[in-house]
Formats: sequence, structure tokens, C-alpha cells
Amino acid sequence: WRVVAIDRVGNEKLSITRSLKTDTTPPVPGALDQPADGIVTRDTGDRAFFWSAAMDTHTSIAGYRLQIDTANLFTSFVVDSSLGSNELGTVLALTAHGTYFWRVLVTDAAGCTAVSATRVYYLDTTPPTASALLSPADAIETNVSNVTFSLTAAYDTFTGIANYRIQADTDPAFSNPV
Repeated sequence: WRVVAIDRVGNEKLSITRSLKTDTTPPVPGALDQPADGIVTRDTGDRAFFWSAAMDTHTSIAGYRLQIDTANLFTSFVVDSSLGSNELGTVLALTAHGTYFWRVLVTDAAGCTAVSATRVYYLDTTPPTASALLSPADAIETNVSNVTFSLTAAYDTFTGIANYRIQADTDPAFSNPV
């Protein structure tokens, strides 16, 4: 674009020329790679969050923003981190028990923004409730070699109970359970 200045008698003078690119089309977000959607873990160590590069046919990618929230509405961020245009991931430590939703926002050079799909990540750091031992009674002596054990169900509101393992040992510290 340029400007032509014209005086009252018709003399003209051109300004310098500049280019202007109009882009109202948002970029296409890349796919979310890690962690996998719906992963359940108890690991509170470092966790890698990675995604593939976004695409924009009109301008270049200006940057990415990783957002992690405990609700899929993304209104109270646990993480809201800006990353450069060449950064396709970061490593974070999430330590609090809970459900985490994560997504990536991508912005192009014109300021158009797009949001990736959302994934969910479960961090379960709380053990289940203990089962109550029903029978045999404590300190009972028996001559039966096939003992039937009875217990109440344990409870885990977050990920549920996967299985039970009954341990027996002659040592109350369970140093060598069978």
C-alpha cells in the first residue's frame, strides 16, 4: 500500500510502498501426541506433553500455548504456558491427585488462534479403602487345611479396584509372604 499526496494545483508525491497481508483464517492445530488420551497413572514425576506442528497456509506459526485444567471448561488453569513457534512440547510434573484436561492453542503471525482437541489425563495418588477382614476371626486356631477367607470390598472412587491379593505369613511383619 502507499499514499499519493496531491496539492491544490495537482502536484503529486508518492509515499514509500509497504506490503500488507490480511489473514483471518486460523491455523490448523497439530495432533496431540503425549500423554495418550485417558491415560491413568500414579506417577507424580515429570510427564512429557507433546504435539505435532500446526499448519497455516497464509502466514507462519507465531507460537503455542499449553493449557492444563482440572475441568474441561478451561477456566481455572493449572498450567497456562506460552511456548515458541518451534517448541512442540514440554515436560511438567503434576503432583496432585485428580483429573487433568489438556489442550494446545496455536497462534499464527496475524494473531489468528485455533484450539486443538482436548485430552484427559488421570493422576491417581490416593490408595483405595482397606478391605475389612470378616473371617476367619483374628487369632483363631483350626485343623482345616483349606481355609476360606472372607472380606468386604475395598472402594476407590477414582479408578476402581483392579484386583485383590491375599497375603499369608508366619511373621506379623510379612517379611516372607506366601
